[in-house]
Amino acid sequence: MGLLLMEGDEMIAETVLYSLRRSGYLVDWAKDDRVAELFLSACAYDLLLLGVDLRTHIGIEALIARHVKNTRVPVMHLTACDPLDDCTSEIDQGTHRYVMTSFDLDKLTARVRTVVRTTPSGDSDLRRFERDQRPAYVHGELTLDPATHQARKGAALLNLLTSEFSLLEILIAEPTRVFRRAELQELLFGPAEQIDDAKIEAEVDKLRRKIGTDQLVTVRGVGYRLKAPT
Repeated sequence: MGLLLMEGDEMIAETVLYSLRRSGYLVDWAKDDRVAELFLSACAYDLLLLGVDLRTHIGIEALIARHVKNTRVPVMHLTACDPLDDCTSEIDQGTHRYVMTSFDLDKLTARVRTVVRTTPSGDSDLRRFERDQRPAYVHGELTLDPATHQARKGAALLNLLTSEFSLLEILIAEPTRVFRRAELQELLFGPAEQIDDAKIEAEVDKLRRKIGTDQLVTVRGVGYRLKAPT
């Protein structure tokens, strides 16, 4: 089951991630609304977990409300509020399931299991199935596994944002091919009327810093490809 945790407090996030992953869930973590939007645009989830630190964040409230309206994915608030207190929010206006929970990790895991089990499945299951059936890739020192959403250089796990992971997957799927900027822009961000070279170059630079400057080659006047393995 795929979950997205939106929590700005790193200590709380690490605790919740450890508990849920130990229980067998695949959990992505977004520390703010910008990262959450990247995850939500790229992946389908069974449940969104809105953390304590971001519960009143206006940007993330609006983002979740928009996403829930389109997908009907349930949302759980991680809060220590008493059920009799007013802990509801703008995103809980008949658009999704609102679940109260104390910050007991065993209870949290049980509640997650209940919500996921009782939520009707839909297109998200098919989208997630298609995503998780993509093959794992190995190219030189680099490995990438879409099913676990993990990439490594040697034994080291790479901490990639969604857009960086997607860019690496595009390149590693056809590692000898030179991808033009226009192709990368459409594959990463969808079709656009104009090519935004700066946007693509920024994504390439971010990925290059994480996988190694020598791993991503610029073919002048054409585009980009991965380094040929030695």
